[in-house]
Amino acid sequence: MISKISSILFFSGEYEDDVNLIKQSIGQYDTCINELSKCIDTLYAVLKSCPVTGIDLSKIDSIKDLLNSYFSKNKTEMHAKEREPSKVVSLTETTETISALKQLVVNGNAAIAKHNETVDNHTSEKNTLVADIWEFLMDENERLISEYLNSSKNFNNAISGIREKISTCTQQLNYINLKITEAEKNITGVQPTVDEINRSLESYGFTNFKIVPSPAQTNAYQIQRMDGTLATDTLSEGEETFISFLYFLQLAKGSIDIAKVSNHKILVLDDPICSLDSTVLYIVSSLVKSLIKDVREGKSDVEQIFILTHNVFFHRETAFIDRRAEFCNDIHFWIISKDNNISSVRPYEKNNPIKTSYELLWEELKSNTNTSLITVQNTMRRILENYFNILGKAKDDDIVNSFSTNEEKMICRSLLSWINDGSHTVYDDLYIDSYTDSVDRYKQIFKKIFVKMGHEAHYKMMMGES
Repeated sequence: MISKISSILFFSGEYEDDVNLIKQSIGQYDTCINELSKCIDTLYAVLKSCPVTGIDLSKIDSIKDLLNSYFSKNKTEMHAKEREPSKVVSLTETTETISALKQLVVNGNAAIAKHNETVDNHTSEKNTLVADIWEFLMDENERLISEYLNSSKNFNNAISGIREKISTCTQQLNYINLKITEAEKNITGVQPTVDEINRSLESYGFTNFKIVPSPAQTNAYQIQRMDGTLATDTLSEGEETFISFLYFLQLAKGSIDIAKVSNHKILVLDDPICSLDSTVLYIVSSLVKSLIKDVREGKSDVEQIFILTHNVFFHRETAFIDRRAEFCNDIHFWIISKDNNISSVRPYEKNNPIKTSYELLWEELKSNTNTSLITVQNTMRRILENYFNILGKAKDDDIVNSFSTNEEKMICRSLLSWINDGSHTVYDDLYIDSYTDSVDRYKQIFKKIFVKMGHEAHYKMMMGES
């Protein structure tokens, strides 16, 4: 009896020891996998903040998930063993998986070591990197570089050729400038100017004096009478003005300074005609118009001319270039006036502000604003008298007879009677109002007079009709 009890006690203690061992192993296993999980989490956080290792974090996640599944399975098997100690269980091996994780850590440490080495040797590594990059770029762009070098070589050859041509042209230009300078010495001499002025004086009828080179001063001249005496103190004001103007024209063609003979010029003619210059007014006007024509045609070194004058006749002569002058963009007019010691300039652009009384009559006739019966009658009468009676020596009968039919002659005679009567008498308002509507009709008859007399072109010109 005692032996049986001892046997039961013996077997009972061994079983409990085995069960406790299983429980102890399960506890140790839990502790190990918890520590391993913490290490993996720490490793994941470190790798996430340190990308230089080059470790793919998704691999860490995969390994962690795989280990967790293995650990869960093994714990399930262990708890089953705990419940049935006699049951045989099989645990999943995790050594290879953990070794793969370790290998990632080893590779990361190697990458860190290499990075640290690069940082420690920053200068040499940078130089190596730059050299590698240039080598890569050279290899990738070898064709472009070759084309550039060939093009650069061609450009350099072309530049060399152009420089040689420039050098040759510069030498030729210097030679030509030297020749020009030598020729300009003759141009700036006094003798060509003397000859040109004397030819102008003779051609315009000034034969009682001439200019000759001065014997006392180089490149100077003096005015001499035909008997050899000096005419400096005996010239009239018109003669002095004319000869001064001729000298000015010669000076405009050249220069006193040799280096400035070919320079472009801007001329200012400040009233070259005074009140006593009536004998030379038309001569000077003709010379000025010739100068203006050369400038407009590009035959002169003068690029622009300013003409200032208070002489209406001189203005009329110089302003009339041709019948198309009013349409030229290179002719402009201004009026300078002074009021209370303050000068003002009024621009008129291409419109000539100075007109004759005859032109003003036509301006008034073609204006449809502020037209009255009295002014129209007087204007028509003065135009017909000036143009046909005074200048054309035609009488009223000649004008009437230019019409072919009796009806037209009667209408023309009624116009002549109407304008003569209206320009010499003053009507009361009632009479004037009754005839106001006839103005346009009589303007048409007025035009027919010029047509029938063969002067339609003059009418169109003065009325501004094309």
